[in-house]
Amino acid sequence: MKTSIAAGRLAIAAAVLAAASGCFLPGDPVGPSIGIRVDDGVLTVYVPLCPGEKVLGATLDDPSGDGKQLWSAKGPAHPTSKVVRLGGADWKQQTGSYKYDNQEVTMDIDATKRSYGGGVIEEPLLKDLPAGTYDLNGKRATPADIEAQSNCDSQSGG
Repeated sequence: MKTSIAAGRLAIAAAVLAAASGCFLPGDPVGPSIGIRVDDGVLTVYVPLCPGEKVLGATLDDPSGDGKQLWSAKGPAHPTSKVVRLGGADWKQQTGSYKYDNQEVTMDIDATKRSYGGGVIEEPLLKDLPAGTYDLNGKRATPADIEAQSNCDSQSGG
């Protein structure tokens, strides 16, 4: 009996420690896949928004050293659009600037139900993609390919 109580306490302590350190526990939902393309140094992201979901803002950070914020924006002109251009007149409020040239950046797009990206773009993106296609994990993908991996069915309220 004492052994099972001690084991239970140890499991709870390990779970709390893992959550506090940013580790993902088994059973955590897999983040949604996104498609990324670069045109003239500006990133455009295909975000598979779930029904009723809206984009709120986006950030690009330098992942090296102090994690300096390169660019951020709030108030997209078209918050329900699944095509999110990270720059230009598509945002009501922007700070900073960048020109993407295969450097490592951390990208995060906040939406009303979940976040997209949230990781470092480490590998060079595919170049010269045909209009309407995106880089999805190093392979050319269409919006339908990205939507197929959206995980919207696993979202509560989505």
